[in-house]
Amino acid sequence: MDLGVRRARERVAAFLLRQALDGRRSVGTDNALPCRFVLQLSRRQIADHLGLASETVIRILMDMHRDGIVEVSGRTVAMRDLTELRRIAN
Repeated sequence: MDLGVRRARERVAAFLLRQALDGRRSVGTDNALPCRFVLQLSRRQIADHLGLASETVIRILMDMHRDGIVEVSGRTVAMRDLTELRRIAN
């Protein structure tokens, strides 16, 4: 995988994890991430925030969906493989 794409994939994964942490329940199991959350930003805004092209963010989200890591429907994100998402982000 191209280094630039890999870094972009890492940035998107880290962003999704941060969004999940921001949306975690204040009551519940120790710092548990919600398995589903709503993105507050559009894909274009996410791309701007991460310094990426919106097409890159869309492609990475589609790849992650295809790989069973996340499921994205509109602005709703469902975490399917949190272990893999964390691995990518690191």
